[in-house]
Amino acid sequence: MARDVSDTTPITSRNMLVEWLEAGSKTGGAPLRIGTEHEKIPFYAADDSPVPYEGSGGRGGVRALLGRVYPRTALVPLPREHVLWKSFYLLDAAPGRTSAAPPLALLRDQRVVAILSANDLGGAWSRDAFGRWEHEVVPGGQGQRELAFRFGVNLVMYAMCLDYKDDQVHVPFILKRRRWRTE
Repeated sequence: MARDVSDTTPITSRNMLVEWLEAGSKTGGAPLRIGTEHEKIPFYAADDSPVPYEGSGGRGGVRALLGRVYPRTALVPLPREHVLWKSFYLLDAAPGRTSAAPPLALLRDQRVVAILSANDLGGAWSRDAFGRWEHEVVPGGQGQRELAFRFGVNLVMYAMCLDYKDDQVHVPFILKRRRWRTE
């Protein structure tokens, strides 16, 4: 792979690739991290700081922002029967780096418009430049980290396909997989 059109020197190692990517970084040398504060899309216009989960210093957080964007729709715990729990993996929990609370969903016509989780999915997925996990996952360790990845896959599948797996064709397979009767 060449660097770009003006510099055709091949990148021949991982370190060369990391250096090339770092050279284009806008972080001013600060380490790049994925975590709770970096998964959010909204930023305050005044200072480009990320909007926190709950809010602080007299500024509203993501919950308040969603309340203003969707004033007639409340955040509710993601219903157990929602297709998001089975869009790829069959899940009954959505932990991240922590397992603090079930995800909250903003639903419109039974479709998820937004998911709000206090469990820090990105923190469970985050690795440093050497491939080591950046954060411990508590209380469930590596099994909890695996569930965080699985919930992430379900989120992506749902975002791409919505409710394709909610039709009756999949119910016998899902029930059999969960070892329930399919009569």
